[in-house]
Amino acid sequence: MVNKIPDDRAPIAVAMHWATQVTTISLEMVIPILLGVWADRRLGTKALFTILGGIAGLWLGIWTLIRVAKVLAAGDRKRNSGAKKQDRRS
Repeated sequence: MVNKIPDDRAPIAVAMHWATQVTTISLEMVIPILLGVWADRRLGTKALFTILGGIAGLWLGIWTLIRVAKVLAAGDRKRNSGAKKQDRRS
């Protein structure tokens, strides 16, 4: 869904914000797996820490996505309520 109310920031600022969000979520999912691989090699275990890292990374990624979705939903509600108030004044 495209917001009908424009963002006050410059387009490059919005793009950088989303690039940062995507990068953060990606790293939260990948780094625990890589740490698990490193721990498995160091400790001589088969795939125990890699699997645990994958589970932790998946959990972190989903948790961050939920937080981002909540912030977006709250922002949409604020913007939409502001637009409704402006429509009533007109």
